[in-house]
Amino acid sequence: MIGTVITFHYLNRKVNALLIESPLPAQTWLHTPLIQTLSFIFRLKTKQTFPTGATLDLLPKAPLPADLQWAEASPSIAGAFAGFALVVEAAG
Repeated sequence: MIGTVITFHYLNRKVNALLIESPLPAQTWLHTPLIQTLSFIFRLKTKQTFPTGATLDLLPKAPLPADLQWAEASPSIAGAFAGFALVVEAAG
């Protein structure tokens, strides 16, 4: 996770240095309707709700490691961290 954060921090610095202020067209008559349309689509997509723990089936079932016992209070958080720990250990 830390590697991902550092990578994106590095990439964002490069992108911010090379890109113009907005990647959208500079024509004013097109800019406002385009922003409004994209905002509407984004609002529709982000209103979806998912039940807690709905994606836990994407991770393998695993026991919670001893150093993550703080997550036992929430089954969905504990399951996510346990599955993540198992996958990281298998990849390492």
